[in-house]
Amino acid sequence: MTFVVERALEGVFREWTASTLLPAARESKRFDEVKMLKILTEVDPEAVNYAVQVSANDRAAVTGWWNDVAMLLLDDLRARVGQRILFFMTEMEVVE
Repeated sequence: MTFVVERALEGVFREWTASTLLPAARESKRFDEVKMLKILTEVDPEAVNYAVQVSANDRAAVTGWWNDVAMLLLDDLRARVGQRILFFMTEMEVVE
């Protein structure tokens, strides 16, 4: 998942990921690894970018968790901050 976060909300976002999103991903037992990374490439000077990376051998596990759990959590976040934090799913595959 990739996030674009208004700088003023970075603390709120980091707290939410630490208390809600990352624990939910880890507790689901669907993933081999769960990481949060700060994207250093700056696209918008008013925003910071983060990625939450989950690794799994089963693509259906990732898609299922995104649809069943993550969207509910992200809807809650959006209800609190509106469009000031944008997010989208980025599926990747290791090729080498």
